[in-house]
Amino acid sequence: MLIALLAAPMLAAAASKDLVDVQVYPKDANIFTKRGKQSLVVQAKFADSTTRDVTAEAKYTFANPKFAKLDGGTLLPLSDGNTTLKVEFAGRTLTVPVQVKDSAKERPVVFSLDVMPVFTKGGCNAGSCHGSTRGKDKFRLSLFGFDPQRDYFCLTREEFGRRINTARPDDSLLVEKAVGRVTHTGGKLFEEKSWLYDTLVEWLGNGAPNDPANTPKVVDVQIYPKQAVLEGDGSAQQLTVRAIYSDGTDRDVTRETVYLSNNSIAAKAGPDGLITSGKPGEAFIMARFDQITTGTQILSIPKLPDYKFPDEPAANYIDTLVYNKHKKVRITPSGLCDD
Repeated sequence: MLIALLAAPMLAAAASKDLVDVQVYPKDANIFTKRGKQSLVVQAKFADSTTRDVTAEAKYTFANPKFAKLDGGTLLPLSDGNTTLKVEFAGRTLTVPVQVKDSAKERPVVFSLDVMPVFTKGGCNAGSCHGSTRGKDKFRLSLFGFDPQRDYFCLTREEFGRRINTARPDDSLLVEKAVGRVTHTGGKLFEEKSWLYDTLVEWLGNGAPNDPANTPKVVDVQIYPKQAVLEGDGSAQQLTVRAIYSDGTDRDVTRETVYLSNNSIAAKAGPDGLITSGKPGEAFIMARFDQITTGTQILSIPKLPDYKFPDEPAANYIDTLVYNKHKKVRITPSGLCDD
């Protein structure tokens, strides 16, 4: 009942505009091992060029519910097999193929696949920290993790192995500094019991192993949606990011990706990929995972219900392009100048 009451104003707002398109991202979902997952984003586009994240308002139905389940917009594995997920919004229907493999298999934490993203997410291997040319406080990591094997050596062999404690992972200097229990020049990086903390502790508890043979490498990173036009201050758009690996598998890395906005006044990027609009303007959200950087365009436009573009004739194709952009961002062009 509460969900219906909260969703009602949003649906009413959608009904007041002419809906022209609905898309779900990504277009398919491949979930590997018990650890696998895939977040989904549903985006509606309206005739006035604005977009809205309608993931929470859409209706979802599995063709066969025994293979996967949906938890807060994220697909989780139940058993091996293939099915489809029907996504419905405002009378429009989309279908997402879902593949689940090795759902009962416990994939261990792998250094380059899981631990290295923790260092990048925490900012540990950034140029301003241990990723600088000389490192920090006698500890150096490769910039943004470009050399996992050297980083593994530095973590586990340098300083007589004092940075890690596989017998008592929680007492490792690596962990204690990151959660603020021990003085750290970089300050507290994340909370205890967060996924970053849990990843490090699990890896250390397993003996801090190096990468298994034939560990796949990231060959591509995909981000969705590619563009959002958000109306008014405080509108939000969730992003979803997927990494493609050299062995043909893919993985949802939305949580592990680092997000940066080049114009936080127009659009702020949250740590989990939630973008929030601010003052009118244009922003590019950079998303970095592993050695690959991609991004998406965000337009924040003012909420002007009575906005109407003036009837100005285009003198040439440049005018057409400029006017189209003006209409999209709701800018009224200056009048024609006289002699």
